[in-house]
Amino acid sequence: MTIGSGDFSIGSTVWPGTSKLIEEMGELQQVLGKLIAVAGEAETHWSGDLRAKFIEEIGDTEAALSFFREMNFTKDERRKIEARAREKRILFRKWHEEHSGLPSGGKVFHLPVPNRQRSSEEDARLNAATEWLLCELEEPPTVDALRKLAQKELERPRSGIHRDWAACFLKETEEYAK
Repeated sequence: MTIGSGDFSIGSTVWPGTSKLIEEMGELQQVLGKLIAVAGEAETHWSGDLRAKFIEEIGDTEAALSFFREMNFTKDERRKIEARAREKRILFRKWHEEHSGLPSGGKVFHLPVPNRQRSSEEDARLNAATEWLLCELEEPPTVDALRKLAQKELERPRSGIHRDWAACFLKETEEYAK
């Protein structure tokens, strides 16, 4: 290997995007360190509003991670990564509820999907629907908040994965609503 050959960088044939991912993760870590330094008061840091910096650095990190996944893993491996990520998000929310006293009574619900085999394209749409759902909520994802969002989605005059998700979620949480 020649020094400075570009291995591990974008455009290389050896784990492309690795160096960019490390760089972007480091920049996000710097913002997280600044947040800790000001005891969570994001607006008071001397370098500026940390919320704006988080938006940039989280976006950059997610882009680098997505590129790294796309360039270095098969479709099957990417599906496994996404499944693992969904499981971890559910676990993190559970831990958060257990330690924060959120009003959902400690119940954490998996985001249901229609019970059928899905293609990789449908998996991608489902992941997009899950991300859409989390962006739509202005509060932690309690069952009541999710039911309200699902009902709102069913009232819209269109079809698609969001509507499929909404119908399935309302059915699966029917007993909770009683």
